[in-house]
Amino acid sequence: MAGDGHAQWLTPNVSSGVVTLGQWHRLEWYLKYESSYGAGDGIIRWWMDGVLVGNYTNVQFPNDDGFVEYQISPTWGGNTGDVKTQTDYYRFDHSYLSKK
Repeated sequence: MAGDGHAQWLTPNVSSGVVTLGQWHRLEWYLKYESSYGAGDGIIRWWMDGVLVGNYTNVQFPNDDGFVEYQISPTWGGNTGDVKTQTDYYRFDHSYLSKK
Protein backbone atom coordinates (compact mmCIF):
# COMPACT_ATOMS: atom_id res chain seq x y z
CA MET A 1 0.00 0.00 0.00
CA ALA A 2 1.17 3.48 -0.62
CA GLY A 3 -0.49 6.79 0.08
CA ASP A 4 0.44 8.22 -3.30
CA GLY A 5 -1.76 5.73 -5.18
CA HIS A 6 1.03 3.27 -5.94
CA ALA A 7 0.39 -0.19 -4.59
CA GLN A 8 3.14 -2.10 -2.85
CA TRP A 9 3.14 -5.90 -2.84
CA LEU A 10 4.09 -7.05 0.65
CA THR A 11 5.75 -10.46 0.62
CA PRO A 12 6.83 -12.57 3.60
CA ASN A 13 10.00 -11.03 5.05
CA VAL A 14 10.32 -12.89 8.37
CA SER A 15 9.41 -16.53 7.67
CA SER A 16 8.03 -18.52 4.74
CA GLY A 17 4.44 -19.04 5.86
CA VAL A 18 4.07 -22.27 3.88
CA VAL A 19 0.46 -23.41 3.59
CA THR A 20 -0.18 -27.14 4.04
CA LEU A 21 -3.09 -28.21 1.87
CA GLY A 22 -5.89 -30.01 3.67
CA GLN A 23 -4.94 -28.49 7.05
CA TRP A 24 -6.55 -25.70 9.05
CA HIS A 25 -4.36 -22.64 9.54
CA ARG A 26 -4.81 -19.69 11.84
CA LEU A 27 -4.15 -16.35 10.13
CA GLU A 28 -3.78 -13.10 12.06
CA TRP A 29 -3.22 -9.56 10.79
CA TYR A 30 -2.27 -6.36 12.56
CA LEU A 31 -2.63 -3.08 10.69
CA LYS A 32 -1.99 0.40 12.04
CA TYR A 33 -2.38 3.60 10.07
CA GLU A 34 0.44 6.14 10.00
CA SER A 35 0.82 8.65 12.81
CA SER A 36 -0.02 11.31 10.19
CA TYR A 37 -0.61 11.12 6.46
CA GLY A 38 2.67 10.74 4.58
CA ALA A 39 4.73 9.85 7.66
CA GLY A 40 5.48 6.38 6.29
CA ASP A 41 5.34 4.78 9.73
CA GLY A 42 2.26 2.61 9.25
CA ILE A 43 2.47 -1.03 10.29
CA ILE A 44 1.37 -4.28 8.69
CA ARG A 45 2.20 -7.59 10.36
CA TRP A 46 0.79 -11.04 9.77
CA TRP A 47 1.15 -14.43 11.41
CA MET A 48 0.28 -17.96 10.36
CA ASP A 49 -0.21 -20.56 13.07
CA GLY A 50 1.38 -18.21 15.63
CA VAL A 51 4.55 -17.62 13.58
CA LEU A 52 5.31 -14.10 12.35
CA VAL A 53 5.46 -14.19 8.55
CA GLY A 54 5.61 -10.52 7.56
CA ASN A 55 6.56 -7.34 9.38
CA TYR A 56 6.50 -3.95 7.66
CA THR A 57 6.83 -0.77 9.72
CA ASN A 58 7.27 1.75 6.90
CA VAL A 59 3.85 1.54 5.26
CA GLN A 60 2.05 4.51 3.74
CA PHE A 61 -1.74 4.25 3.79
CA PRO A 62 -4.24 6.27 1.74
CA ASN A 63 -5.30 9.67 3.04
CA ASP A 64 -8.74 8.55 4.18
CA ASP A 65 -10.78 7.79 7.30
CA GLY A 66 -9.37 4.29 7.76
CA PHE A 67 -10.72 0.84 7.13
CA VAL A 68 -14.30 0.58 5.92
CA GLU A 69 -14.49 -3.03 4.78
CA TYR A 70 -13.13 -6.45 5.71
CA GLN A 71 -13.18 -9.09 3.00
CA ILE A 72 -11.68 -12.53 2.53
CA SER A 73 -11.38 -13.08 -1.18
CA PRO A 74 -8.94 -15.78 -2.27
CA THR A 75 -8.10 -15.26 -5.90
CA TRP A 76 -6.21 -17.51 -8.27
CA GLY A 77 -3.78 -16.21 -10.80
CA GLY A 78 -3.33 -12.86 -12.36
CA ASN A 79 -2.02 -12.07 -15.79
CA THR A 80 0.54 -14.88 -15.97
CA GLY A 81 -1.54 -17.21 -18.16
CA ASP A 82 -1.60 -19.96 -15.51
CA VAL A 83 -4.52 -22.35 -15.83
CA LYS A 84 -6.13 -24.09 -12.85
CA THR A 85 -6.15 -27.87 -13.07
CA GLN A 86 -8.29 -28.67 -10.02
CA THR A 87 -11.08 -27.28 -7.88
CA ASP A 88 -9.97 -25.66 -4.61
CA TYR A 89 -12.01 -25.08 -1.50
CA TYR A 90 -11.44 -22.42 1.13
CA ARG A 91 -13.27 -22.83 4.40
CA PHE A 92 -13.36 -20.08 6.99
CA ASP A 93 -14.36 -20.71 10.56
CA HIS A 94 -14.68 -17.27 12.12
CA SER A 95 -13.25 -13.78 12.04
CA TYR A 96 -12.64 -11.39 14.90
CA LEU A 97 -12.05 -7.68 14.32
CA SER A 98 -11.15 -5.12 16.94
CA LYS A 99 -10.32 -1.44 17.11
CA LYS A 100 -8.69 0.55 19.86
